[in-house]
This record gives sequence, C-alpha cells and structure tokens, in this order.
Amino acid sequence: MNLSCSGFSATVLGATFTSFWVNTNGSVSFGSGSTDPSPSKITFSNGPRRIAALWRNLDVGAGGTLTGDC
Repeated sequence: MNLSCSGFSATVLGATFTSFWVNTNGSVSFGSGSTDPSPSKITFSNGPRRIAALWRNLDVGAGGTLTGDC
C-alpha cells in the first residue's frame, strides 16, 4: 500500500523529484513506490531512491492502517 503525494520538488542524491511515496516497509521513496512490505538490504539497494528512517514491516493487514494527507 502506497500513499502518493505530489506538488513539491526535492533533490535526492542528485536527482530532482516532484512526488514521493510512503511505503508499508517504513520508507519514503522517490520516483516510484515499493511494494515489498519487508525491509531488506536487497530491497534497499535495488529499489527506488529512498529515505528509510523507520525500516520496519508496517503490515496493515495485521490490524493497522496507513493514512495521510498531502
């Protein structure tokens, strides 16, 4: 589950992005979302550019929700 927000501009590792995704693995990614709910080194290395301040499995299927406002 991803929350996509637009209407801003940020430069991350030399590339400029105008949208970001909040992912269920606890990361914020730029360029595309991440559908892998579990945090792993392979996901982090091979996926989109991201900031992973909370690198955990936030499984909304286990009873929680992911909500936001852009």
